[in-house]
Amino acid sequence: MMGRDQRFVADAMLGKLAKWLRILGFDTEYRFLRSDIQIKEYLKDGRIVITRNRKWTRIEGVVCLESNHLESQIAELCRLIKIDIDDDRFFTRCPHCNIELVRIEREDAYGHVPDYILNTASEFSTCPSCRRIFWPGSHISRMSEKIEELKRIIKRGG
Repeated sequence: MMGRDQRFVADAMLGKLAKWLRILGFDTEYRFLRSDIQIKEYLKDGRIVITRNRKWTRIEGVVCLESNHLESQIAELCRLIKIDIDDDRFFTRCPHCNIELVRIEREDAYGHVPDYILNTASEFSTCPSCRRIFWPGSHISRMSEKIEELKRIIKRGG
């Protein structure tokens, strides 16, 4: 499974990785993995299961990471499976809910964002689940720098 079709489920100890996979545009569920049955259901659903818990390594298809740090986790993931990233997918999912964001008009953001943001931002999106509103603010440039770093790691294959 490659490219846009790659879907993940990250174990509860991998919250930062789950968030960044979502920022990169990957459908990534974030769950506390409790049983073999649950894991096998995720695998049957076509998800790549990522954990740090060694007890799940006996299940074929589970990716077990060693590292505690995001960059090292991405590098490890790249060594274990091929991750294809698509620049067009960045910032298309809610980093909190994992739902695809929906573009909204500026007037739909009125009253939900500060006036300064309403007057200066050019694009707005919302999460249909949590209703958070997103716009390309200063945090995007910092996140874009982090994405470039992660892309270099992915391009090297870990």
